[in-house]
Amino acid sequence: MLDEDEDGIISRKDLNKMYATLGKALTDEEWSKMVPDNDSTTAEVGQEGVSFPIFLSIMGKNLSQFPEREELEKSLKSVGRKDDLNVPLSEIIESLKEAGFENPEEEFAKLFKLFTTNQQTVDEKTFRGKLFLDSITD
Repeated sequence: MLDEDEDGIISRKDLNKMYATLGKALTDEEWSKMVPDNDSTTAEVGQEGVSFPIFLSIMGKNLSQFPEREELEKSLKSVGRKDDLNVPLSEIIESLKEAGFENPEEEFAKLFKLFTTNQQTVDEKTFRGKLFLDSITD
């Protein structure tokens, strides 16, 4: 939903489309807060936008949308097995459905693509929780 043109970059154009679906317009001030020029994390992508993991990191820092790392770790461990941060993707999806997300596979597709790996020994996909947490927290 965020990366409308599926180019791997969250751009102003992408966010304009998302805001439009909410009946709002993205202002220059809001864009500047989301992708500040002085934020060193944007340096690897540039003016056109940021990668999805960096976008999540910026949103977490600037808007405090993410809970503390410890709270996220606790949540992942409660869903996973053996107190592990790597959680079967099917269990993450089921938990998101229980939390009220109608189609988490689609809503979180980019996130799952970036942070999921195939476990060939057990033939299941695993959400790499530690990698995800490392990308959104300092």
